[in-house]
Amino acid sequence: MEGFIDDRSTSLLKHLDASGRVFREAAEDDTPTEVPDYLCCKITLDIFRDPIITPSGVTYERAVILDHLQKVGKFDPVTREPLKESQLGVIPPPIRPDEQSTELYPYSPGLCTSLSLGGWPPILDLPISKKISGLIWFSVKVLNWTSHNSDVCLRCFKRI
Repeated sequence: MEGFIDDRSTSLLKHLDASGRVFREAAEDDTPTEVPDYLCCKITLDIFRDPIITPSGVTYERAVILDHLQKVGKFDPVTREPLKESQLGVIPPPIRPDEQSTELYPYSPGLCTSLSLGGWPPILDLPISKKISGLIWFSVKVLNWTSHNSDVCLRCFKRI
């Protein structure tokens, strides 16, 4: 009987050790990671939900910058340059390849090819801020945004 108890307790200890390893590994996956600054609003410091970009290249949360323009003044809070609501550029939400619609996001090959499939490297040659290239990198690479949209095209960015 004594050998049975030893085998049973050994088995239970092995299961307990295995359970402990599982919980330790799960805890490692739950450790917070640092979100890059270019994915956070400069005012709230929260991750973007509805980002909007100013002519100077600073990105804010839409509701926050609109509230700032109405209540505080018509200037960019970071650069202090004059800013009107009409100058704010929209960064459209990324879409998955299976949701692409030519009606919503028409592809215009003559307009620009900087965001066409596989066309990422030309963007790096453009004289743009790291923040804009970071946002587009995040949209293209991390969120699998493969649609071309002239509103986001960097070569056409000033027309927004």
